[in-house]
Amino acid sequence: MKRSVAIMFVACSMMLGCGDRYTQVPIASTAAVSKEWTEIRPLRPLHWTQPVEELSFHIDSPHDIGPHAEILGPGGEKVVPDVELVASDGKTYTMDEHGFWGEDMFFSRDKLSDSVAIQVIRIRSRLPLHISNLIWRGYDPAKVKR
Repeated sequence: MKRSVAIMFVACSMMLGCGDRYTQVPIASTAAVSKEWTEIRPLRPLHWTQPVEELSFHIDSPHDIGPHAEILGPGGEKVVPDVELVASDGKTYTMDEHGFWGEDMFFSRDKLSDSVAIQVIRIRSRLPLHISNLIWRGYDPAKVKR
């Protein structure tokens, strides 16, 4: 009996400890990005609730990934899209950190106040891009290994 209880305790601990440590909010399934701002409006305002919050998306257009985490277009163009957050008070915040996680590109910045309500995400790029699976993701680096 004690052995069964111990096994159940270990199994439950593992299930709880192995849960998804990311908060993920789907933003849009697809978007077309050009040199003009593309505005994407989440269904509900986004808030910075984790130590790290980021926007990630998959790049569907033909490309390679450059050595400095830039997109390399078919003609050799090097580009990093511009990404901004627009808060409910009209202030804009640049997502000035970026990288790749596999084939997905992500953007982040220094933490914003929990009170900032993000109403719009704006993206533009000198190289026209088709992107998909736009996700707002939060996590605590102390709890997640990347």
